[in-house]
Amino acid sequence: MNDSHAPLPRQLSASVPPSGAPGFSVSHSVTALACLILGYLFLQWVGRSSLGGSAFLFSVVFSLPAVILLIARRRFRALPIILLACLVLLPTVFLTAPGSPAATLVLFFEMLGYPIWYYLTFGKEDGKIDDTFFFDAVKALFVMPFSAFASIFPALIAPLKNAKKGRTAACILLGIAIAFLPALVVTALLSSADPAFGEIARRIARAVFGSSVSEILFNLYLALFSIPVSMYFFSMIFTNREGRCRGILNEEAKKRHTASLSRLPVVAVCSAVIPLLLIYLLFFISQLGYYVKAFAGIVPEGYSAAEYARSGFFQLCVVTFLNLCVILFASLLSKKAEGRQSGAVRVLNVILSVFTLILIATAFRKMVLYIGLFGFTRLRLLTSWFMVLLAVIFLLIILRQLRPSFPVVPSSCAAFLILFSTLCLLNPDAAVVKLNVRLYQDGVLPTCDVGAFYSLSYSAAEYVIPLLSDENEEIASAAEQYLRYQAESIESGYRTPHGKRDYTPALLRLRDRLSGVLGREIVIGQADSPF
Repeated sequence: MNDSHAPLPRQLSASVPPSGAPGFSVSHSVTALACLILGYLFLQWVGRSSLGGSAFLFSVVFSLPAVILLIARRRFRALPIILLACLVLLPTVFLTAPGSPAATLVLFFEMLGYPIWYYLTFGKEDGKIDDTFFFDAVKALFVMPFSAFASIFPALIAPLKNAKKGRTAACILLGIAIAFLPALVVTALLSSADPAFGEIARRIARAVFGSSVSEILFNLYLALFSIPVSMYFFSMIFTNREGRCRGILNEEAKKRHTASLSRLPVVAVCSAVIPLLLIYLLFFISQLGYYVKAFAGIVPEGYSAAEYARSGFFQLCVVTFLNLCVILFASLLSKKAEGRQSGAVRVLNVILSVFTLILIATAFRKMVLYIGLFGFTRLRLLTSWFMVLLAVIFLLIILRQLRPSFPVVPSSCAAFLILFSTLCLLNPDAAVVKLNVRLYQDGVLPTCDVGAFYSLSYSAAEYVIPLLSDENEEIASAAEQYLRYQAESIESGYRTPHGKRDYTPALLRLRDRLSGVLGREIVIGQADSPF
């Protein structure tokens, strides 16, 4: 019997494209070329360290076609739009505070955020974030970008397969090749005739190719390794735009995987969680006086303020993470009755969340006490932000236990995006200086440690200027010395670790401010082009 026309199994047919599937179009070719450029820009951004221009340009160029496609398909959902706004706006940190720790955080956020955004907006059918977001993130980061990993090359040469378009493209390439040598000669002649034009040509050449042999070789190295990055970008855009891989980790598969995990009896889950709660209860009873002193702002005997604030903080972070894992696993692994979480498990999750919030509140109160005595540092500010984020997440978990229909995962994602964007856009280094100066001037801090500001990025330096007129001559002198150090650094030329010129709006603003307060003109170092 001939079964050549027998239907394919469902799992196999989902991965086989229809026989009449169209090939790559001109738009695919343009996208492939843009991805080659974006891959190179991305490695310039990462490899050069704090290249603000590349970071911002990468974000704008990468987001522009996404915005056009979003408007064309009219897929307007709140959370993807918030995520896209963060992806576009946050790279401005590289222009305003390139040396800030926020710059590194934004780099990782962009690397993870764009694949997830493309999948939620175009690749996922409903485009919503739900409790199975983990599966969506895995698919967005590892399935979609690699399912058509090598497709950038056939897409790039697709117009050449069309006879008419192929001839046109060949003629364009031939014309560019013919014009290259005469253009090179003309540029050299005009450069020798007009020094201003020659300087422009040299700046462009240095920006594109490099200003030394080592830099040219480094750029070639980046260009070579940018090819796999470009392949990842194109596959990510192409597969999501064309709706590929719909049969992999779809809604049915995610429900099946989730249901397969929910096999542990409720009694077993409760038996595992209750001893942990009893340990916490015993701990709180034994440490009751300790907690009363913490919230009263009293340092216990035998502790210095610094030791008291730091004591147990690392253990708190570990315990908080373990508690979060316990709640997730208890909710995921316990058996469900008609898809609903057991009431006993939800009650235990609420109690565990409340205990965790007490631990977070105690640690936060000790940190406030510490800051009130010694002021802010970069680490203290980031630690305080992290504790606030954890507290919000556990509050949302409590809401989910009290109201099972509450969307805890989308709410947690939205809270993270808002808090993370606030942290980065406010510039942690600048916030540290502004808060310390304000606390000192308001009389909260007995002194202001200007020496600690040397470890911060130059984007925070302008907020030290009010200390120049301070009544305390020692602090005013320290502030002047610090600002003169920044002025000398500007004149010698700020550089990234790879030797590239650091030239941002924040640096220009600082130069203008320091020129005014120090009473002399400050010129940015001219050893190299700002490009």
